[in-house]
Parts: sequence; C-alpha cells; structure tokens
Amino acid sequence: DQLFDVVGNDAGSVFLSDSHGVWAVTGEAWTAIESTSLDALAVGPDGTLWGAGWERVLAWSAGQGVEYPSTLLGEGDNTSSVKDVAVGPDGVLWVTTANTVARFDGREWAWWGNGAGFPESTYPYWPEAIGIGADGTVWVSHGSGMLRYDGETWADVDPGSSQPKGIVVAPDGRVIVDTWADGLAVFDGSWTTMNAANSPLLTDRTRSAFVDGRGRLWVGTTWGVTIIDGDDAVTYTMATSGLAGNCVDAIWVDGDGPELPEPTDPVTGSLAGSVTLLGAPHAGRRVVVCSEQPSPIYSGEHPCEGYPVGMVTVTDEQGRFLLTDIPIGDYDIAWEVEQGSWKFHLIGGDLPTVRAGELTTLEPVDVGGD
Repeated sequence: DQLFDVVGNDAGSVFLSDSHGVWAVTGEAWTAIESTSLDALAVGPDGTLWGAGWERVLAWSAGQGVEYPSTLLGEGDNTSSVKDVAVGPDGVLWVTTANTVARFDGREWAWWGNGAGFPESTYPYWPEAIGIGADGTVWVSHGSGMLRYDGETWADVDPGSSQPKGIVVAPDGRVIVDTWADGLAVFDGSWTTMNAANSPLLTDRTRSAFVDGRGRLWVGTTWGVTIIDGDDAVTYTMATSGLAGNCVDAIWVDGDGPELPEPTDPVTGSLAGSVTLLGAPHAGRRVVVCSEQPSPIYSGEHPCEGYPVGMVTVTDEQGRFLLTDIPIGDYDIAWEVEQGSWKFHLIGGDLPTVRAGELTTLEPVDVGGD
C-alpha cells in the first residue's frame, strides 16, 4: 500500500489518499469517499475538500462531489497529468498539470503555460507541486527551479537547491520546499538550504514537510521523520518508533501537534545471503546494506557512503555473508564485483526487508555478466 497525501480540517477530520482510494477519518471511523486514488488533496477555508488525479479535479462539499475534467486546465496532451492542488486564503483553487498552472475562482477557470504567460525560456516548464502564501503569492516547483506568481506576472526563481518537489508555506510565511536529493530549500526573504551537513536532517532525500501550530518543522525523508524545534530535534524511524515505513511521503499535523516521546532503542534483525561470480563462490568481497538506493557516482569507500545506514561486511570462502543488528526496515544492497567496482539493482530485484528479531535470507546473487 502507498500513501499519496494527507490533509485535515479545523473540525478535526483527516482526509487521506492511498492505493485504495480517498478516505475521511473522524475519530476511529473511516469512510470511503472515492474508490480511486488521487495524487494530492487540499482543504479550502470553507471546508471544501479538493483532490487532483489523472485527467480530473474533484471537489467534495456538504457530502456532494463535483468533477472537473482536465480539459479545463489548459491545452496540450500533458494537461491530463494533473499533479497538485492548493487553495489560497481567499478560497481560490490552484492546480498544476505537467505543463500548466490553472486557477478556479468558483465561477471561471483560467490557466497559464509555456508560451501562455510563463516566463520566456529555452526549455519548457514542467510544473509539479504548488503552495499559496498568506499574502496570495503562488509558488510552483518545476523540477529545475521555482515559479512565483505575484498576482500579475510569473517569475522563474532559483531556490538554490536542485530538483525541488513538494511545497509547504508556513504560518510565518516561510516557503519550505523538499527536494529529491538536496535537502530542503527555505525562503524567508532569501533562499537557504537545509541538509544533512548543516542541520539535524540525517539525509538530503526529503519527501514532505509541515509546520505545526508551535512552529515545529516536521520533515519526512527517506529515513524517517525529523522534527526540528529551534535548537532541538528528534528523528523517528521504523526501528525507533511505530512508523510503518521509513520513507515518509506525506505529513499533516493537527493544531499544535503532540508532545514528542523519546525514540526507543533501535529494534534490529539480521540479514544473510551468498554471492557468486560466474557460478563460483565470490570470496573476500564486500557487501553493503544501504538505507537508500546505492549511488552509481560516489567518492567514498562504497556507493552508500554517508547514508544513514551503510553497513558493510565481507563474504567468506563460500561467498556467504551475514549482517546482524540491522535496524528494521526496507533496504537496498550492493555487491563488490572487484576492488572499487560494485553491482546493485537499479530497479526491482530481491531487496532486503529486515524485521524485528528475524533472520532474512536473500536468494543467491551472481555478480558476473549483465
């Protein structure tokens, strides 16, 4: 199962979209309100729930649903790929598609795109996420930068971080943008970067963010969630909390949010397997278990250098390996073919899942050939 987005309203209800559809959660009660999943959700100041998905935008108000086709969101084939929704403080809806940004004021739709209101550029803009500030400023990520709309014109903005993705605008006006592998880009009059080198974040691979009523910054990453409160910070992972997964794609916090418990001691498991080279035991070679996908370009001792988890062992004479005391979670793995040369799964493959107190044994891997 996959969680795509989660939002809430002032009445204490939570709405989420997952692999099975869209749900309203009030207390212990779960109510299905849409049978297909949507990529993004937003709640307007009047309580209307909006959702964005393939070829459509949906609205639910007072128990009634309305569907708007993506043909209203601009011209071109890519408008069918509806990306994100956000509602401004004035109740105006904003939507991104793969090549346009559209606005709906409750009566009429308007849109902008490449050659139709976006800044001139030698390359097309591919909008992704959208966020609206309290002053009405519209922020849109487009993969290689940001677009900003001040109510009259669009400007292309460099956030100082590559591959910006999701956007959250904090109550104090800060614009916080998660990125694929470059930490957080934060705008507070000027752009700064928060990453593993200069902040409590344990990884630069950020996936979501939220600012609660106390001003605490919640950051979802590929290695758990980090909550930053001034000079204090805490990170929770599967191994140190009740998180169901280490990759946190969506966050919403009700009001001031909860008091934060201390993380537990890491819960661990073990991992075993064997490696061959063209059918023969591959002895004396390193195996590294990685908290994220190994990098084909690296400068350290192995392709997971600097990751939150990059545990290394060496195969025995029969090509077997064993790693113990691994924090529970889902991992990637890399095998050394020869000194300084590594092989790993770019897509798929038998990836390690480590569970509490258990020994996970992988299928044998041959690192010879393709």
